[in-house]
Amino acid sequence: AEFIAMAMKAMGIKADSTLTKSFFDDDGDIPKSLKPYVATAARLGIATGDFVDGRLLFQPNEEITNYEIAEILAVMGGIGKSDEAEEFDEADGAPVWARASVSAMYTLGVFDIEDTTPDAVATRAEVADYLYKMMLVCE
Repeated sequence: AEFIAMAMKAMGIKADSTLTKSFFDDDGDIPKSLKPYVATAARLGIATGDFVDGRLLFQPNEEITNYEIAEILAVMGGIGKSDEAEEFDEADGAPVWARASVSAMYTLGVFDIEDTTPDAVATRAEVADYLYKMMLVCE
């Protein structure tokens, strides 16, 4: 949830402050101050959640992976997806849904090919670096 709020602010996407609920089944777990961001991101298709045991969950307090960050930033930045994710094919273990976005983050220089492990949990320092680079790319 914190990442969504930071990324939206960095990318100039305004949260709808009138939204007090998201459609996620774990809406009660989303901190009140972050709910407008999560709800807005859900409406814009930025935050899609995961189905777990038949429930659509946002999981606002979970750590975020670089795969997830790549997907969110690609959607926020309006970065087109292609079927070409040459560097991240099945042999690399990248999930299908993340391949194009991860490839785009490397191509744009948001992720560092030497230092970014796509399936790793991102640190706050890495998140700050990614958001800064995305702001430069989308200027």
